[in-house]
Amino acid sequence: MLGALDRARDSGEGSDGTDQSGQMVKNFDNMFGNVDGIISGGYYNHPWNHILHEPHLEAGLPNLINRPLTNSLAKARQMVATAKKHGATILELSAFEQNDEKNR
Repeated sequence: MLGALDRARDSGEGSDGTDQSGQMVKNFDNMFGNVDGIISGGYYNHPWNHILHEPHLEAGLPNLINRPLTNSLAKARQMVATAKKHGATILELSAFEQNDEKNR
């Protein structure tokens, strides 16, 4: 990752101000042009993924989103439409390994 969001910068809690590249940004928008893609691993983000990922989809960045993608078909369709419009890729993990063999 070439950039990172430092959520704790103002509070001073839990951050030493560095990441793998040593480059920190204060706002999501400051990552555009500095990152190759977005990874969202929070399971509990799914009700807000359509909002959280919208600027990154509009920037045409690849978005790896941990399952579930969203909590509604309408939100999923909105994300796919935004990705198509801006040439972004959505990578969604599968729950295949959690299914029993007779349902595969």
